[in-house]
Amino acid sequence: GIENIHRRALELKGYLIKRTDETTGISIAGPRKSESPITLIKVKNAQKIIGKLIERNIIVSYRAGGIRVSPHFYNNREDIDRLILGLGSKE
Repeated sequence: GIENIHRRALELKGYLIKRTDETTGISIAGPRKSESPITLIKVKNAQKIIGKLIERNIIVSYRAGGIRVSPHFYNNREDIDRLILGLGSKE
């Protein structure tokens, strides 16, 4: 149901925050605790990185100088790990 979907999305947001805390050069903008799974990540060259992420089929968008990530119930931790890896890619 809706409550389980919402809980799952917030769980993934928590994992995303944990992974960004472990990664140099990436930070969370805005509230870390909220009722929304939508998260804004601050990273240098966000627009350029978004293009590279989309080429890898990691769908994000540019917002307020950062990368907007919106995890949902169909995502998993491996998706978050792929995102973090893509954010750090120098390719």
